[in-house]
Amino acid sequence: MPGHSPRIEAYVLRFVFDSPNDDSDAETAVNDFPASKAELGTPAGWRGVIIRVQTNQEKPFVNFAEALAFIARDVHLGDFIFPNLSPSHVTEPSSR
Repeated sequence: MPGHSPRIEAYVLRFVFDSPNDDSDAETAVNDFPASKAELGTPAGWRGVIIRVQTNQEKPFVNFAEALAFIARDVHLGDFIFPNLSPSHVTEPSSR
């Protein structure tokens, strides 16, 4: 269709795994996350931040549904099909 420009929404997701045995704040300092899991009042594990590129708005999250809700403010997620994820799809991070 001539003269038609697609609408583009861009997001950046960053994830950090907080280990219960790791007393170091080095990864948090390097990634400059807004809060650690302890500061968010949640146990050790995954946390993240989502950033909308067009506006530089960001939202920290510990549950991926929070990130999807942030995206859904601008993108109709009903247009996408998400397969049901079973526990077999969930893996622990590999040790370094």
